[in-house]
Amino acid sequence: MKIKWIGKISWGKVLLVGLFYTILSCIAQQRLTLVSGIAAYITGVSITIIYYYLHDYLPKGFWKRSTFFADIMVSTSFLFFTLPAFVVFHVSMMTLGYWFVSSFVVLLVTSLLIVRLIV
Repeated sequence: MKIKWIGKISWGKVLLVGLFYTILSCIAQQRLTLVSGIAAYITGVSITIIYYYLHDYLPKGFWKRSTFFADIMVSTSFLFFTLPAFVVFHVSMMTLGYWFVSSFVVLLVTSLLIVRLIV
């Protein structure tokens, strides 16, 4: 059984977006360590692969596609990171707000970049 969307992946673009995501993430979080850099790079590559998977299901048009994909990523981030961090680890609301806003900006800019690079 051949999976069609995997054959469409341009790995050079995936790795490039991973690099841009790493740079944006490290600027937004104002820190760069080896572990955070590697984690950010893997996250950027993963987000790009998710975009390839969802590409046919997203609305047409640059802005609609970019914002819709960013909404999916921000919602997923909220449900699986921000909310559990508050409930389980009792992280302060100020810290969570900063993390959420910086993540939102990074994911929006990354979504714009992904949609621009991968047509």
